Amino acid sequence: MDRNNRILEYYYSEEFTRLKSTCDSLMSSQKEFNEYIDEKVKSISGLFGTNIVREDTVIEDEYNYIHPYKKSLTPFTAEVSASVFASAENYPLDYVVKQFYSNKALYPEQIQKLQLLVEELETLREAKQIIENQKTEIQQYLSEVPDFIIENDEDGFYSRLGFATINEKSLVVAYKFSYTSNAGYAQRSFIVPMTEETIVELIQKLEDKLTFSAFAKEQRLLMTSKLRQEIKERDNFTCQACGNSISKEPNLLLEIDHKVPVSKGGLTVKNNLQTLCWRCNRSKGSKLI
Repeated sequence: MDRNNRILEYYYSEEFTRLKSTCDSLMSSQKEFNEYIDEKVKSISGLFGTNIVREDTVIEDEYNYIHPYKKSLTPFTAEVSASVFASAENYPLDYVVKQFYSNKALYPEQIQKLQLLVEELETLREAKQIIENQKTEIQQYLSEVPDFIIENDEDGFYSRLGFATINEKSLVVAYKFSYTSNAGYAQRSFIVPMTEETIVELIQKLEDKLTFSAFAKEQRLLMTSKLRQEIKERDNFTCQACGNSISKEPNLLLEIDHKVPVSKGGLTVKNNLQTLCWRCNRSKGSKLI
C-alpha cells in the first residue's frame, strides 16, 4: 500500500503535472495513432478462438460425502478427460481443431479470422517497436522521474503520458487444455501457442477438412510476413493513398491492405495488395480505394 501511495502521490505532484504538460504537446500528433493501436489490441480477443467451458462437477461416494471442486478457466480453455488430454499432448493441433473448431460450416469465416489474426499480431509487434522509438525520443525530459516509478509502474507512467500500451500478453495467444480428476485432487494442463507458423498449420488443417467446392469461394493465400515485406518494398515503403513514407516519417506504421476487401471476395494476391499508412487504412475500412 505504501508503494501505491508513493506512486499516486507522484502522479498528483506538480513535477508530474509539468512533465505531462510538456509531453502533451509532444504527443499531440500521436494521439490518434495511440487510439488506433488500442483498437488493434482489443480486436485480438474477437479474432481468436472460442472459449470451451465444462460445468463444475461433484462426486458423491458410498458414504454420501460430496467432493465439490471449482475450476478457474482462462479464455480459450478446453476442460477434457484424461484420455483426451493424453491424446491432445501427442497431437495438439488435431485436438485444437476438435475442441475449438467443431462446426465445419464456420470454417470459412474462422479461416479468415485466423488469417487476419496473423496480420494484426504482426502490426502490433511493429507498432510496439515504434512506441519504443517514441519513448526514446522523449528521454531527455524524463531525467527527473523517480526510479521507483519506472521500476514499479512503467506501463502506467507511459500510459498517463499518452503512449499506447501494448501488453506482451496481448501478443501471445494460445489454446489451453486442462484435466482435473473427478475428485478435483489431480490437475494438469498445457498450452498450444499460436505462433504465425502454428496458425498457418491450423489453417491448413481446417482447409483440408473442407471439400474443394465448399472452400473455393473463400480460399485465399495467407498473408505471411514475407509477403507483407515484399509489398512494402514494391511500394517503396510509401502509402499508396496519401504518399507519406518512412523516409518522411521514420516511425510511420505501414500496413498491407486488400484493394478489394476479403469481405467482398478479394484475394490475398500481389495485384490486390497495397501499402497504406495506418491513418489511411483506418479511414478506408471496407471501401475500395
